[in-house]
Amino acid sequence: EERAEARAFRRLYAFTALLAALLLPAVPWLVRLPGIDPPISSNVGALAAFVAVLFVLAELVTIDIEFRRESMNLSFTLVPLLLGYVFLPPWFVVVCKLASTVLVLGVIRRQPIFKLAVNLCASLTELILVALAVYAGTPIGGPVSWLVMLAGAAVADLAAGLVVAGAISILEGRWEE
Repeated sequence: EERAEARAFRRLYAFTALLAALLLPAVPWLVRLPGIDPPISSNVGALAAFVAVLFVLAELVTIDIEFRRESMNLSFTLVPLLLGYVFLPPWFVVVCKLASTVLVLGVIRRQPIFKLAVNLCASLTELILVALAVYAGTPIGGPVSWLVMLAGAAVADLAAGLVVAGAISILEGRWEE
């Protein structure tokens, strides 16, 4: 039993390392995105603080779902993510999203490091996919751009959920339908 559990954790660590290796090279691209020029709001500092607080609140206030023997939390971080990408410099959104994940899940909820690593990979997946939708070439402001961003957010949410579900399946040794 212990050997099977150790093998499951090795598979999970390999999965998480592979995800991180695939996702981390996108971080320099994310932080160098130009953002909206000129900024939509002249009070960027207050807006930045508001988005940072929204990220933390979205991570704290979740809907809990039991998935096999693990608990999954649905959070509403896509709201501040979209607002942040539209109104703030992208580097700030990346820092706020990842910092809120570490603060809430790592410090406040004290998740084990392997769960925190999986959740950080899920967060990075969301950051990348939503950024692709926001900066897809459609000028921000029109109805088409908001539809593209919402579609990107839906895909990002699904992909992040698959990252977490994949990690649980690897740990459990089977994929439940």
